Amino acid sequence: VGGVSQYNVASNRLINKTLWEQVTAGVSYTFTAKCTGGAKIRLNCVTPGTSTLLFDSTLLLDGQSFTFNWPSTAWEVHCTVVSGDGTAESTASGSLVPS
Repeated sequence: VGGVSQYNVASNRLINKTLWEQVTAGVSYTFTAKCTGGAKIRLNCVTPGTSTLLFDSTLLLDGQSFTFNWPSTAWEVHCTVVSGDGTAESTASGSLVPS
């Protein structure tokens, strides 16, 4: 049984309004999944307009991490969450910290 997916997009303008420390181009960051019930989370980044892929964590399970350098070009962040198999409640979030 497949899970339910949710897809969110944040431009560099929107992501700066989060509670995160402002990201810095060229700095190494680690994105770590915090999921329950078999949920997965994916973080990727593309250039606006052309959708050239700048980084992609692929789908991560709880505790899995992905390390990358923040892009120096204009960017748009995509976050995709996939629920677990439906046999239990599932949650998904992630942490982004400098490496």
